[in-house]
Amino acid sequence: ETRYLKEKKEITMCVDPNWMPYEMIEDGKYIGIGSDYVNLFSKKLNVHFRLIETKTWEESKEFAKKRMCDILPVSGYGSGRAGYLDITTPYLRDSYVIATKLNTSFISSLDSIKDKTISMRRGHSMISVLTKEYPSIKIVEADNIDEGLKKVADGEVFGFIDAVTVVNYHIQDLYWGELKVAGRFSRKYELGVATRNDEPLLSSIMQKVTESINKNEHKIINNKWSTFDKNIDNTDYEMLRNILFVLLSILLFYLYREYMLKKSNKLLKKKIDEALEENIKYMQTLQEQSKMVAMGEMVGAIAHQWRQPLNELSIRIQNLKYNYADEKVDEKFIEDFIDKNKTTISFMSNTIDDFRNFFHIEKQKKPFSIKVAIDETISVLSALFKNNGIVIVVSGKDFEIIGFKNEFQQVILNLLNNSMDALIENSIENPKIKIHIHDYVISIEDN
Repeated sequence: ETRYLKEKKEITMCVDPNWMPYEMIEDGKYIGIGSDYVNLFSKKLNVHFRLIETKTWEESKEFAKKRMCDILPVSGYGSGRAGYLDITTPYLRDSYVIATKLNTSFISSLDSIKDKTISMRRGHSMISVLTKEYPSIKIVEADNIDEGLKKVADGEVFGFIDAVTVVNYHIQDLYWGELKVAGRFSRKYELGVATRNDEPLLSSIMQKVTESINKNEHKIINNKWSTFDKNIDNTDYEMLRNILFVLLSILLFYLYREYMLKKSNKLLKKKIDEALEENIKYMQTLQEQSKMVAMGEMVGAIAHQWRQPLNELSIRIQNLKYNYADEKVDEKFIEDFIDKNKTTISFMSNTIDDFRNFFHIEKQKKPFSIKVAIDETISVLSALFKNNGIVIVVSGKDFEIIGFKNEFQQVILNLLNNSMDALIENSIENPKIKIHIHDYVISIEDN
């Protein structure tokens, strides 16, 4: 086997070009869960894996049949592939689910949909199984996942069946608040490495390398992609919209209150020089515009901060049906369920408190810590920076100053937002912002 790899020099592979998060071809590069496993295979075998680009999964299988590529790294157990491919024991396992519109009731089994019209990816290994076991189910094949989900959204079919990891990824990306996972089936989705059957040594090698993957290596890859294993629920989406509406109403109230206070103050300044009055009015206008921009950005920051905990609450509520169906709901389960949700709600409440304190109107100067003020500003924006992959590093020695803490924080907020906009616009790799405090000087730089 070692001699075989040395003589072969590289292993060619064909993949599904549009099957995220499992695999995808993007700008000529192989990405996704399968890509991470292939990198692990390459490291263990000390051999290069070269991608042969295709446009569809059907084309990839045809290339494998014509021996134009050696392996399909993420392949199901379709009966049609037995004539030209061997396949390893599965190294990836997933559950089959069905995606439907939001008003669909819970689906407990395939028997519940045996008279329905279902969409699946063209060439999916499960199509032949369903056709045989449930001949009354009408299956409409789609060229890709997005097309299949669109058929559900447009009412052309009742639902779309695929692995839960794949369905959740695409619902979250394109159909938030429109589609949901309505049922999880007992049948498991098993994936292995399919190899050309005219080179049995290759099959033996890939079998051994998949068996050599330990639990920690599986865990590292699964944790990287586990953020996509979420159920989407319209109730939470509506809740988010309602919360943002309330926040906007609060902001408008504060703006109106500030406007009325300043209007009253202007009436008391009749004796001020006309030129000075015009200058002050001009400066106040600039300040108002700056605050409105900052507040608008803060609404976006709050939305990002709340999106994850809202999603967590949604998942727990929806999974409660499955746990109840599996008879897992007991007193300890209920206590854990309450504790987890109370923790999530507490985090959301603290976020609102941070937001309120950030825009509290200060009337007199007070001593405050520069580092604490900067850390609080970063905390409010943390979700936005995390979402865009931007790292912020704060260093140096802290000091205190007497002044208006909130106005100082708004300056820092504007500088950080400007940096974030520039990093995103210029597509900077490994974006980073450095804040250094030293000898009463604060320097901010980005790459």
